[in-house]
Amino acid sequence: MITPATAALALSAAKTVIKLAGRLDRLLAEKVSLQSSLTLVLPPVRFGVGGAVIKRRLTQFLDGTPPGSPGDLPANRRADLESSVSSGDLASMERFFKLLFPAEALDKTLSPDQGLLNYLRSAAPSL
Repeated sequence: MITPATAALALSAAKTVIKLAGRLDRLLAEKVSLQSSLTLVLPPVRFGVGGAVIKRRLTQFLDGTPPGSPGDLPANRRADLESSVSSGDLASMERFFKLLFPAEALDKTLSPDQGLLNYLRSAAPSL
């Protein structure tokens, strides 16, 4: 027959082993997640002029440039620009902005995945 003290000691040892196994499992999972490639893809970050600025500058262009004047767009392109500004179509407005204001059109897209992975590998190569 097992005495109650021995049974309590066996249960306590079993609980400790289970806790230790859970902690080891979490540590190993964390190590694997840091060493493997990213499963969640970080979205690309786009640096450029915002939609509100683009719309304001294109509206200023339309208001400040009378139709048919030098530096104006052809009639069909001007109508397309007016419709895209009135509808708020950002993709179309960005194309016109790059056409009309190439010096102001900053368009740089960064994908942080590769840079982040290289940094993590250089900062902690033992992981």
